[in-house]
Amino acid sequence: MKKIILPVILMIVLTACAGVRPELDTSRKIYNTFAGMQSYSAIVHLTTYSNNNTNTYEMKQYYKSPDKMRSESGGVVTVINGNSATVKGSGTSSPFKLERLNIDEGDFMFLQNFFEAYYRNELTTASVSADDDKLVTLTVDTGLSNQYKARAQLVLDTAKMQPVSLEIKGSDGKTYSKIEYTEFKINPELGDELFQIS
Repeated sequence: MKKIILPVILMIVLTACAGVRPELDTSRKIYNTFAGMQSYSAIVHLTTYSNNNTNTYEMKQYYKSPDKMRSESGGVVTVINGNSATVKGSGTSSPFKLERLNIDEGDFMFLQNFFEAYYRNELTTASVSADDDKLVTLTVDTGLSNQYKARAQLVLDTAKMQPVSLEIKGSDGKTYSKIEYTEFKINPELGDELFQIS
């Protein structure tokens, strides 16, 4: 009797599993989505924290690989192309240009800077939210000399493959800036003219 039951159970298990396809693990999905990111556009709320003040701004962000970035907030437009930046305010007639930015001191306000550090650095962590297993937190030491930008912590919604928030923490563990994503589009078509200010 035991000889008959065992093959029947095995057949049932194999038949039940036949329609199930294995999915990529979460780390692989995140890597496949963001490691090769060519562009993105986002609307974010940026909150900065200091000893005396907390300020929140709405900001639009655009990124185009390999090194074009644009932010818009409160009438101020900032464009970064490689190691140069151009800034223009709504009340100014001509833009201010800054050459030779120190790329190594990047502010991690843009998502690709986080992922570049995350996939380059061996000191990273990933954890799943206790409240929602679709939320994954990725953490990386920035390697920056600025003590207020020592660690970056990104929360991702892995069901939608969308960033939820990005916190920049100091060496003291306190959060000094936090970006919350209200809208995010990955790999939209962005023309080079978007990254020029005249």
